[in-house]
Amino acid sequence: MKPHSATTQPRQGRHKLAQGASPGNAGSYLETSPGRGGRFLAISHIVLLIFFASFDAYAVSFNSPVRITDNDTTAPAGMSRSTAGSLAWTRDGKLTLVYYDGGQETYFGDRPSHVWLRQWSNGSWDARRLLSQSFYNSEEMGGRHPVMVERTDGTIWAFWHDYRNRSTAGPFDIEIYGDRRPSGGDFSTTDTRITSSGAVHGGDNGYVPKAALLPDGRIALVWYDYHWNPGVSEICLRLSDAAGNFVAPPSMDSLRLTVAADRFDGNAGTPFTMPAVAATSGTLHLCWATGTGSDPQLYYGRYNVNSGSLLESTRLELNAGGYYDPAKILVAPDGAIWIIYTQHDEFGNDEIMARRRPAGATAFEAAFKIVSATGAQNQPAAVFDANGYLHVVYVDAASPRKIVYLKYNVSTKTAVEARTLTPGDQSWQRPAIALDGVGGIYSVWEEEVSATEGQLWFSYSPAPKNAAKEWACYE
Repeated sequence: MKPHSATTQPRQGRHKLAQGASPGNAGSYLETSPGRGGRFLAISHIVLLIFFASFDAYAVSFNSPVRITDNDTTAPAGMSRSTAGSLAWTRDGKLTLVYYDGGQETYFGDRPSHVWLRQWSNGSWDARRLLSQSFYNSEEMGGRHPVMVERTDGTIWAFWHDYRNRSTAGPFDIEIYGDRRPSGGDFSTTDTRITSSGAVHGGDNGYVPKAALLPDGRIALVWYDYHWNPGVSEICLRLSDAAGNFVAPPSMDSLRLTVAADRFDGNAGTPFTMPAVAATSGTLHLCWATGTGSDPQLYYGRYNVNSGSLLESTRLELNAGGYYDPAKILVAPDGAIWIIYTQHDEFGNDEIMARRRPAGATAFEAAFKIVSATGAQNQPAAVFDANGYLHVVYVDAASPRKIVYLKYNVSTKTAVEARTLTPGDQSWQRPAIALDGVGGIYSVWEEEVSATEGQLWFSYSPAPKNAAKEWACYE
């Protein structure tokens, strides 16, 4: 494989409380606990609502959040490190969630981790459904960091990284697996293996898959993998067939998307991690991070699915996004590509930013703020509605720490509504967001109770009766 430019050189053929408890009301972003605000904040709250009402036909009102898991201290419940693809309103008319429980790693003799799917409709959650059928001989192993994608025929695929192929010699050979539920059917009792690395060295692991549906019905799956170097991971990509199915895993070299020369600064020892993916006709748009710690860099890539060529690989930002706060990439209703990410500084004043690339443009516009607030805001998740509004949930790390919902007018680059979703000051993190197509807004997030215990919480804003069909989730 010949060296190539890290910016524009095309490459051919390289990818051929008790559960359900309600702890209190969530309120305005500016709302404080009783006794701390006085009349001034109450008046400010009224003024704020009038201000928002002048922009919008109605103001959203979220219900009191409820805890939807009841995990013990040996199996904390967790969202994927990147919550894109964790929560969606699916074609069966239900809110669908994928998540996992278990520790940071799964070794032989550990309690297994599990990948779960749950659905919500008519005001209640159904029983969780185990997706991972993960065993090494007779010992259950499990998986973590799931993602899902739905095809237009109602088939749902879920993917995760899985521990069933680990060797007793050490922590390596983590592979990507998945399972599908056809429309009107159920998930299988076996799983589909997506990768087969062969564990050529210690640490030969693939992690944190993300998925997107192409307009032609194919599913694009991306992840980062240490197959070629135990200390340096690369971005990988696999496409389904036209029917949305995955046959036996091909060679790892055929799945490799990036190489050492793609590093902008020439540092071949920098891992590429935490990719995200969105799709337009014939094209995949990706973003990813460098490293697994501080000073991450944010990259963008553009891939032609017909020629099998990575047309762009370019660095967009320094000290942005990262391993623990991955950027999200979306396609707006007007065809523009948006990357939503956290910009870090040395003082801990994280800011939620966006880069926009209009449809047909050859470059991204300058970065701009999505959230204007003091302190640190991070871990954004976002979705567009059909009218082009951007709906965002994120962590406001200022005391008290909270999950915040924001509705953003992309034309005026202003927030038109904001709400705090969480009660109290807990270690809230990793929010996800979904829309139901008729005005309902849904969010699930994680509470890190301790190093060994985590729970998931849920809140939603139902569609106003007079706003039914006013806007739909853009897909």
